[in-house]
This record gives sequence, C-alpha cells and structure tokens, in this order.
Amino acid sequence: MRNQLGSVLIALVLGCLPVQVMVCESVSAQTTSDRKAEAESLIELSDQQIKKNQLREAVKTLEKALELYRQNKDPTGTSNAIQKLGNAYMDLEEYPKAISLYQQALEIAKKIGDPNIEGHLFFNLGNAYSSINQTQKEIEYYQQAVDRYKQVGNLKDQADSLKYIGYAYYSLGNYQKSIEYYRQALAIARKVRDHNGEASILYTIGNIYEKTWQYQNAVYFYQQLSVISKQIGDQQSAGAALNDLGLAYDKLAQYQKAIESFQEAIDIAKKIGNDPIGEIINLGGVYHSLGRYQKAIELYQSALHSTSPYGRATVLHNTGIAYGRLGKYQKAIDLFQQSLAISKQIGSREGEASSLSGLGRSYGSLGEYQKAIKFFQQSLAIAKKIGSRDGEASSLSNLGIAYGKLGEYQKAIDLFQQSLAITKQIGDRAGEGSSLNNFGELFVKQNQHELAIVFYKESVNVYESIRKDIKGLSKDEKESYLSTIAQTYRNLADLLLKQGRILEAQQVLELLKVEEIRAYTRNTRAVDDTNGIATNKTETKTLDKHSSLIALGLRVDECEQKKCPEISQLIKQRQVVATEYDKTVETLVKEIRDRTTNDKAFFDPNLTGKMEEIVTAQPKTILIYHLILKDKIWVLWASKGGITKSIEVPNIGLEKVSSNVLKLRNLLQSPENLEELQKTSQQLREWLIPPQLQAELSANDIKHLVFAPDSVTRYIPMGVLYDGKKYLVENYTIATIISAGLTDTTSRLPNPAKNTSVLAAGLSQPVSGYSSLPNVLTEINAIVRTADNPTKGIYDGIKLLDSTFTKDSLLDNLGSYAIAHIATHGKFVSGDPDKSFLVLGNGKTLPIPEIKKLRGLSKLHLVVLSACQTALGGTNGDGTEISGISYFFLGIGAKSVIASLWEVSDDSTSLLMQQFYNNLSKSSDSAPVTKSEAIQQAQLSLLQKKITAKDNIQRGNIAVVYRGGAKPTDNYSHPYYWSPFILIGNGL
Repeated sequence: MRNQLGSVLIALVLGCLPVQVMVCESVSAQTTSDRKAEAESLIELSDQQIKKNQLREAVKTLEKALELYRQNKDPTGTSNAIQKLGNAYMDLEEYPKAISLYQQALEIAKKIGDPNIEGHLFFNLGNAYSSINQTQKEIEYYQQAVDRYKQVGNLKDQADSLKYIGYAYYSLGNYQKSIEYYRQALAIARKVRDHNGEASILYTIGNIYEKTWQYQNAVYFYQQLSVISKQIGDQQSAGAALNDLGLAYDKLAQYQKAIESFQEAIDIAKKIGNDPIGEIINLGGVYHSLGRYQKAIELYQSALHSTSPYGRATVLHNTGIAYGRLGKYQKAIDLFQQSLAISKQIGSREGEASSLSGLGRSYGSLGEYQKAIKFFQQSLAIAKKIGSRDGEASSLSNLGIAYGKLGEYQKAIDLFQQSLAITKQIGDRAGEGSSLNNFGELFVKQNQHELAIVFYKESVNVYESIRKDIKGLSKDEKESYLSTIAQTYRNLADLLLKQGRILEAQQVLELLKVEEIRAYTRNTRAVDDTNGIATNKTETKTLDKHSSLIALGLRVDECEQKKCPEISQLIKQRQVVATEYDKTVETLVKEIRDRTTNDKAFFDPNLTGKMEEIVTAQPKTILIYHLILKDKIWVLWASKGGITKSIEVPNIGLEKVSSNVLKLRNLLQSPENLEELQKTSQQLREWLIPPQLQAELSANDIKHLVFAPDSVTRYIPMGVLYDGKKYLVENYTIATIISAGLTDTTSRLPNPAKNTSVLAAGLSQPVSGYSSLPNVLTEINAIVRTADNPTKGIYDGIKLLDSTFTKDSLLDNLGSYAIAHIATHGKFVSGDPDKSFLVLGNGKTLPIPEIKKLRGLSKLHLVVLSACQTALGGTNGDGTEISGISYFFLGIGAKSVIASLWEVSDDSTSLLMQQFYNNLSKSSDSAPVTKSEAIQQAQLSLLQKKITAKDNIQRGNIAVVYRGGAKPTDNYSHPYYWSPFILIGNGL
C-alpha cells in the first residue's frame, strides 16, 4: 500500500493523473538516469579541465554536476562532487571555501556510513588546514583519517596519513613525535611490501635524525635505505643513501666507514652515468679530517668542472681550508674570497658563513686577529640565523682562539664553553676533542697547569674513541690522522712531567707509542685493550661540574632566544654551578700541589705494576723513557721500589736531535772517520743520558738499562752512545722495549743450555735478485747441533738451509722451538708492512703478514733476524717502524726479537751471532746468562778485538770466518760491525 501511494505522489509531482501512473514512472526513471549520465559526463569534463589547469572552468563544471546529483537525491554522487569541488578550490588556493565544502561532504559521508570516504575527507581537511598553517587542526584531521582507514583496513591511505602527521609534528619541532608516526607508517609499508614507500620513509626518518644531530640513529636508517634501494634495483636511491650515510659517519668521526660509503656511492654514480661531484667533494672532506690535505685537494680539483655555482663555491671553500692547513694562507684567502662571492651571488647563506669563517682562520694564522674576529662574528651571526649548529660551534671556537691570542682569556673561555656545549649536543666528536684541547692550551697560557691537564686528558680520550673507529684504514691514513692530534698527547705529557707526575706521563707516552705502532702494523690488539687516559676523582669531578656548567649555559641561551618564563631560575642555577665548579678547581689545584710525586694512590694510572715488573726482573735495572718535543727533551726513568724521576733538557728539541741522529747514522754505516762518529755520539749521550741521570746510574751501581725510545731516537743503537772514553755497551747491558705494557718479563730461557732448542733457517746460495751469503752455512752449523753431526753446534734443533728453507717448513716448525734464528736477506718496508718480507731458500719472499697470522707460539722465546735491515724500514719514517718488525713477532707469542738497524756485513754478522749463542749457552742455574748479557759480550768481543777476522781458529764451537772472496778486515771494532743489532722485548 505504501509503495503504491509513493508512486501516486511522485506522479502528482510530475503532473500525471492517476490513470497515467505507470507511464509517469517511466518518464521519472528516464529523467533521473539522464541527469546521472550528464553529471558523470560533467565530472569527466572537470577532470580534463583540471589537468589543463583550467581551474575556474572546472569549478563551474563541478557546480553543475553537483546540482544534478542533488536533483537526483544521490548522496554518494553529491559527496563526490563536493569533494572534487573542494579539491579545485585547494588548487586555486582558496582554502576556506575548500574547507567548507569538505565539511559538507563529510556530513553526507557520515549519513551514508562509509568510513573510507570519511577517511578521504578527513585527509583532505588535514591538507587544507596544513595550507593555512593551522598545524594542530591539521594533525587532528589526519588522525581521524587514520582511525577511519583502520576501520576498513585501508593500509595504504593509513600509511599516507601517518606520514603527514609525522611531517606536521616535524614542522612544529616535535621531532620525537614526528619519528613515532613515521615509524608507524614504516611498519605498514613493510607489512604490505611497499618497498618504494619503505625507502621513502627510511630516507625521511634518517634525514630527521641527521638534521637533529642524532647521527648514529641516522646511520641506522640510511643503512636500511641502502639495502632496500639495492633490492628494488633503484641505484639512484642507493647511491643517495650511501652519500647520506657517509655524511653521517663523517659527523661521527667514523672516517673509515665514511670513506667506504662515499666510495661506493661514487662507484654507483659512475655505473649509472651520473657525475659524482657531490660524493667526491664529501670524500675529500673526510681525507681532510684525516690530515691528508694534498689528497683532499686532488679530489676537490677533480670536482671543479661542476657547472653548479653551489658546487663550485663548495670546492673553492674546501680547497681553501686544505691550503690553510698546509700553511699557504694567502692562497687560502684568495679561494675563500672567490667562494664568498659565489655564495652571495646565489644566496647560499651556509656557503657565505663557511667562507667568512675560512677567511677568519686564514687571517688569524697570519696574526691579524682583529680582522679574523670580524669575519668570525659575521659567520656566527649567519650560522645562528640559519640554524647551523655545527657552523655555530666552529665559529664560537674560532672566536675563542682569536681572543685567546689577544690575551682576553675569560672571553675565550666563555666562547669555548658555548662551542663545547654544542659539539656535545650534536655528537661532533672531532669538534669536542678540539674544543677540549683549546681549553687545555688556554689554561696553559694562564699558568693553570692542573686545569689544563684535566682538559687535555679528556681531549685525548675523545681522540682515542675516534682512533678506535679508524683501525681498518691504511697505515698512511692512520698516521696522517695521528699527526693532526699527536701534539695534544705530547702537550699533556709535557705538563705532567713539569709537575713530576711521571707515572701519568708514562701512561700518555705508552698510549702514544702503542698507537703509533698499531697504526704502522695494522694490529689493533693493544689499542682495543686500553681505556684511554686515567683521571683521578677530583679531575673527574671537575669535568662533571664543567659539563653541568656548559649544559646549563646552553639551556640559558636557548631560553633567552625563546623568551621562556624560567630564564631567571636557570640563570640562578648556572651561578650556583659556576661557584661549585670554581671551588672544585681550587680543590684540584691544592690537592695536586700538596701531593708528592710518589703518592701512587693518587697518581698511579695502573702502570706501576708493569714498570716494577720490568725493573725488578733483574737486579740493578733501570727503565729509561725519552720524550722528544719541539723545544726540549724529557728524560724519565724508573727503578726498583717505584722510584720515578725526570729531567728536562731545555732548548734541545726535535730538530736538533733529528739532525744529530741522521749524522750519526751516516757515520755508523761507513766504517771510517771514527773520531767524528764518537763526537756526534757523545753529544747525543749528553742529551739522552744527562749528567744527573749518569750520576744516578753510578751511585746505584746500575748494570742493566732498558730503553723506551721516542721518535727519531729509535734509530740509535743505544749501546753506541759515547762518553768520551767508553761506549754505553761497555758499562751496561741494553734492551729496548716497545712499551711497558707489551713487555713480558715473566719468563726466561731455560737453564742449562741443553734444555733450549733452536730452529735455524738460512739462505747461503745466490737466488734471483739476491747475492750469496756464504757465511750463513758456517753460522748455522756452529749454532745448531743435530743427530747426524753431534760434535758441532751449541743447541739441539733443526736446520732449514737453502732448498729446505721454505714457507711451509718454517711455519710448520716455528712454534716448536724456544729460539728461531733466521739468517737471510730481508726488509721491513717503511709505509707498507704488508710488503715487508724475508727471503726464502728458493728465492721467494715470505711476507710478514703470513707470519703474523700465526697464534699461540708461547714457546717461542727469542727470534733472531740475522738478516739485512730487518728492524729499519726506509729513510722517511719517524722511528715508528723500528718497533714494527718486533711487534709482529711479539704479537704471535715471542718474548723478544733481535734485529738490525742497517744493512750488515755478512762475515761480521756471522761472527757476532756465533759468539752470541756461545755466550748464551754458558747459562746455568747457578750462573744465569741473560740474552742482553750475551749480546753485550758478543759486541764487546768485536769492539775490543778479542775476536778479529784474522783469528782463523776455532774458539770452542765458534768458527771465525772471512768475508767471502775479499781481503780479510783487520778487525770489527768499528760500531758499524758490532752495534747494528738491537734486542727488543724481554732481555732475560
């Protein structure tokens, strides 16, 4: 009945009589259908108009379509038309009209009860409010869109809405909330396997972390982005991800990983036909941080072909920095001025700030500090305005240095504190280490040495954390970086020595020595075992109070900028902490000055036990350290009972020492002009064993010296030091150590000699590229006694001569003997230990890395390298390589090594070695003979002409031999013959 009545009512509306109802119903349906078709056509037309950007025409078309939908009482069509009309007004930037339309469509959608359509409209409203910067409303509508999409399981649009919420929170500066929403979107993208969407979100999250200086988190997401980009075959994105990853690693001072990332990004760019200019510039920046300035310049120059003004400005600026580091300040200024001009032209405020800062550094280096300050102030103002925190920290630090040079110390301290606060906040380890070093230098100028030590220590510890992260880089790169920071270590040791804090100074020297050797040998064991430089309780408290002070300073600064209400309270807190800091500093200074040098409870950096172990392993022993600085020498020594002393030798620095060492070595390697050699040697002895130390040696009847040499003093065989009458070896046994921490004195060769076994390997015949060593056969036969020839030789063992001396035979037997004696050609290559080698019996070379792979050779007590130049690796080093060869063998279990400092005579070496083993074999439980005593007596036998080349007789088991085919030398008393071999490690 109701249905029929409805039909009649419709007919009346249309003007039909009841009898014509059936006909009118047909007309009504046809009219509705026509309107729907027309409306849909209008919708299609509007879409085409929008594509052609004919927005006003599209609005009119949509309004007609909307009217038709309304006439048809079609809520879905009406809602759709209103939404499209709102979209058109959005394109026309008439946002209030768009919002009104979206609200109307939303009301209809709610009546329809379609959550998906509601979700779309909420999303559109979010877009509209975003356009008029009403971010809170924007977030509210996006969140409602998320809720509706959840209801219907629309994951794709849900993820898009979450991303928009994330971006909204980012615009509000609420980065943590932003990341939370992006992470939710990321989870959905992964669930639906939307790899492109996943990549996009990973990039965004990584970028947020990078922009908020959370570089470690940025690394985590960039790494994932790199992987997913490669999986989906998007090489462009993969390269971009690796470039961003490299930038994050660079900020973290993880230079090795930065280089690897940039290099891979460059390779990808080249592979897909892109010009990797940006990546090359970034790679140059890493090499700059490592101190490889020339390499950085080469990379920058290769990118100068860039047509991008921004790229050119960056290259000019970076090249200017490198030239400044090389001391070419005027060239740097020219480059900075060019970079500045381009940056101003293109409106690059960041580039402008960097160039101004570069100009300031250059003029500061030229001593024009007022001019430098003006540039730094301009750079600082721009950095603050554009929110460049690292640029701000750099400018503050540079300003502090300039004011420090002008003697305005308090102003400099305030600036350093601001810089340090920022570097800590953004995780800039390199900047933090530099800022801490700046404090140290400034406090030295103010004669606040106790406080300077605190900050130098902390700077060293920051640098140590960086060095651990570059252990995989090449030797050159590690040594180059070390050269940029080593002065901090030396300054710290110098200050500690001035205060008589010898144990702490030794800790610094030990660390620097181990790091130098690790950088050369690529062995990281010693470095990984260290925890940096020890600080006492008061020093730690001082650092803590200072950290609190600068953190509060940062909060006050931020609060002043934002005009927050709690500014007064924060200022009061800062004043309280500043007072506490000053009191702590006073306590520190008093405490240190009141302590005596021997107060181990306060100063002992856990080295006392190791030192004590070395000096008590044999009675009447003393341990001597040298520290060669630019303008002085420090001589430190330790003796039984933990007694440690030091002497400063002023006005004698690295340059003078190096000159005399070079002269001595030239004289040593030429068996003539003995008088000049002794004169040069005497001068070095006066510096390295000054009269005060010599008096101590004599007064305490010292017999055994253990040296830990520094820098170029490693090139000196200490036994050759001359006092005007005698060489040092005539009065003392001598051993050299790499460092106390790497010296094992807990064991010695077994007594009597019959309990000692020897592996002797040698090359006597000529092989390709190498001359014969005719005395090797006699040498090895005189040392090793075998079952088939029991009447000759000193020790039981095995002989590997010529053809039997192979890689396999050596490596298979090396761990079964107490002594390994290797008599052959060999070389330790400076700058590349992987090219260092020993020559085998078949003429092939045995690379040192093949030996260092061995482990667990605990039975191997002594390695004797009776070869040419096995301890020295070239003429361009600083002595680091002297310890390198022994470090390889010590690292695989050997307790000590004997090696040569220059190319040695075959016949004198053979004679010396035979005498050494003969002396060693006389050891017994009642009268033990140490290795250092045995080598001393062997050297004296040549020096004092007890054995000469003319003595063609048998002395016990020792065969005296002639130089092959040449006229016999009258004697071997010249140091060239007896002094080249040094004992490194355990001398017992």
